[in-house]
Amino acid sequence: MQSDGLPAETGRSNQELTENRPMDNFTNLHFFFIVLLIFIASSVTTAIGFGLNIMLISFLQFFMPPVQIVGLAIVVGTLNAAIRVVETRQVNTSGISWRMIVPGVLAIPLGLTILYFSDTIFLKRLFSVIILAGTVLLVGTRKSMPGKLSNSKPAQVKQMVLGAAGGLMGGLSGMAAIAIVFCSLIQNWEKMLAHAVFARYFFVIGIAAGIGLYWIGLCDGQTMAVGLYLTPIIWLGFATGIFMRHRISQQRFRTYTTICLIVLAVVGFVNTFFVTS
Repeated sequence: MQSDGLPAETGRSNQELTENRPMDNFTNLHFFFIVLLIFIASSVTTAIGFGLNIMLISFLQFFMPPVQIVGLAIVVGTLNAAIRVVETRQVNTSGISWRMIVPGVLAIPLGLTILYFSDTIFLKRLFSVIILAGTVLLVGTRKSMPGKLSNSKPAQVKQMVLGAAGGLMGGLSGMAAIAIVFCSLIQNWEKMLAHAVFARYFFVIGIAAGIGLYWIGLCDGQTMAVGLYLTPIIWLGFATGIFMRHRISQQRFRTYTTICLIVLAVVGFVNTFFVTS
């Protein structure tokens, strides 16, 4: 969720979010923008490993109801992750994937429960501050990172904790990517290892979060159908992302990943404090 966007209303008003909100009032320009954004998001995500749901939620919230954004982001993100899981199936992740996936899935119900009964705007603002502060801290400490992958017990504990944090944040705000991207940068994962872990994590977390969001009434079935209809655009973005990825060195991959994380953190901060009402 790669499951990443939540309604501005509190969880107690979720009842009215289950109402049918057709997309009949969308203009051709709106639909073209959605197609273009999905293509760009799928390309960028395939190239660097993450960012699809966060990009969709950040920009589509200006003219789409939150219910529609959630459903669209879940379908698009899960389909993109599924293709990348197949592509990276030969990559050995040394158990990192499952160490992060299992705690992440277990944490999703807690995130959804807190979301349902809490002020969502406050939670989104809280997480945007944490993400921005964490990104600044990460950039400031990158030079002291180890030179090779460590699979020690402390490293495994960090993977499990950050995997759970990703699931919790995915249930609360749809920003599951942030926690595991932090983990990949801090632990200095090799490029294809990061791609493989990201793809498997987002695929499983996306399905689990999608089921949970649908069960509590925050997924719009019609919009999910539109996401399936746009599958060819996701595939085209995937192919473009592969082309881009093969031209990115390991050092540039880490640099681009960090830059993308900073941009998304700033966008999230601006959206939650200056756009959300």
